[in-house]
Amino acid sequence: MELVFNLTYHGLIVGVKMNKNLFRLIIIEDDANALERITSEVKKKYKGDVKIIPYSVFTKAIDYISQENQFDAVILDLFEGGEIRGKDIYELIWKNGLVPIIIHTAREWEELDPSTLDHPFIQCISKGQGSDLKIVETIENFRPFILALHNVHEEISKTEQMVIKETAIQIKKSVASSIAINDILVRVIRRRLAAQFDCSLLHTSEPLKAWEQYIYPPLNHDLLLGDILKISDADPKSPDSYRIILTASCDMQVFSGKRKADKVLVSRCIPFDEFIQVVKSRYKFTDEKLKENLPQLLHETQISGIIPLPNFDGILPPMASNLKRLELLNFEEISQTKEEKKVYERIISIDSPFRENISWAFMSIYGRPGLPERDVDAWAKEILPNGK
Repeated sequence: MELVFNLTYHGLIVGVKMNKNLFRLIIIEDDANALERITSEVKKKYKGDVKIIPYSVFTKAIDYISQENQFDAVILDLFEGGEIRGKDIYELIWKNGLVPIIIHTAREWEELDPSTLDHPFIQCISKGQGSDLKIVETIENFRPFILALHNVHEEISKTEQMVIKETAIQIKKSVASSIAINDILVRVIRRRLAAQFDCSLLHTSEPLKAWEQYIYPPLNHDLLLGDILKISDADPKSPDSYRIILTASCDMQVFSGKRKADKVLVSRCIPFDEFIQVVKSRYKFTDEKLKENLPQLLHETQISGIIPLPNFDGILPPMASNLKRLELLNFEEISQTKEEKKVYERIISIDSPFRENISWAFMSIYGRPGLPERDVDAWAKEILPNGK
């Protein structure tokens, strides 16, 4: 198995590529003594399990990263001589596929985008006594992420190749126009990939964790049914700060410059304890009966108009959505990116089929399903090719 991670060390870049126990470490450092010390400490820790690829010239490191883009970690010194040339390397890695980076510098990293430095894959170490050992410790701390990232990349790559191989043959046989082939192939493969990943979940022996219904950060630029909003300046630990979108996704998308919906329908969230009290009251449960029956009840679409929502550590508290406590919001009140500052911020999306479950729960109380815009003109021509 091949794994890759990057670490950033004051003017030095160490990139690591793992094959089972072997990993490749790219070191970029203009100081020969620093480069030697770091190399020595890493080899002492990992012995024959590490391959060191050193760079003392930053431009050569940029060329390598641009072409190879497969390494396990980067140790980056920001300065080459007196100039902050490591910034370009940092931004290249951040933009083209982030891997763990250790920034090791004797100077301030204030030149870097501060919004990126809070990312868990970014670690900053001040150059000085003992910092070489801290680099080795940080590499070791990154290894669980490296393994997980490798497995994800491997699954995506295998699925992508399988879908392309199986789909392209059929498309080529059935479509004559090269322009049509390009458009159809992209669309069919995109849909097939999404479906293939969904199907893979059905063949695992381990059930989904409750929080796996969430997609974080949120999907798409447009708002989606099931998106969870939070009042921007409200307490993130309070369920009352949250709302869940009930408007059909297709009604909120901009199509030909317009939306079908004028407002966004949301339901308010309530503490999970309130949901428990509703369950106990409806079914006349004692505490013991509740404990016995709750797992089965959590399979229900809704109970008395309430949908339980699992907590997502650090993102969402445990809570429930009360479909009988509705509000209408203006689109202009809802921020759809982190940069926007509005009354409501979009926190998280809910994945399919759990998103459809919310729609079904709402319809079971109130209403209709929504459908996306379809090219019915082209469909009509397929049905009546000669205009009959």
